[in-house]
Amino acid sequence: MDLLKLLFWNCRGAGNNNFKRNFVEIIRTHKPEIIILMETKVPFSSMGNFFNRLGFTTSTFVDPVDFEEWVLAAVYANPNPVLREKLWDDLEGVAATMSKPWLVAGDFNDYANQGERQSFTSPTTSARTQKFLERINNCNLIDLGNTGSKMTWTNNHQGLANTMERLDRALSNPEWRTMFPEATVRVLPRTYSDHSPLLVYTQGMHILNPT
Repeated sequence: MDLLKLLFWNCRGAGNNNFKRNFVEIIRTHKPEIIILMETKVPFSSMGNFFNRLGFTTSTFVDPVDFEEWVLAAVYANPNPVLREKLWDDLEGVAATMSKPWLVAGDFNDYANQGERQSFTSPTTSARTQKFLERINNCNLIDLGNTGSKMTWTNNHQGLANTMERLDRALSNPEWRTMFPEATVRVLPRTYSDHSPLLVYTQGMHILNPT
């Protein structure tokens, strides 16, 4: 199978020139084949026009000639805990009947342990992190880990008021991991958004620099 690169980014608004400059640079540097943007806060038609000017189409698919069929779920988990639970209920329902390789990636608005949070404020109770892990396990998903910065989000406050958390990640079921055993997740530097972009390489980053 050839290398496939997927970009996931909670960009927190895509209607201004600051976003567009940063986004164009990410595309030119990393050349992802599939792009998932969350919280664009602009009409889909506007994003479609922007992609067309870049030479991209807003529709994506996996070429069956080069890849076996697999399922991609892009996640944006609501900050509201009640709505977040509804998302996980839906994911568990899908997981119960999922027979294909499955990649689930995006902004989960949650973290799995205190090591995924840096803050001078009081730590979150272990019940929250344990529940998040239980949800992941209930869906039979595996955390693919990442290279680059561990924390993917910041509140952008200074000094003792700063908080950083790993809210963005890529998960897969065992079938997807078996299909792509060398898959790598790279956390790109934060630029415009308070979230870092995630880049998923299906064949691992080392393929880009063969020796």
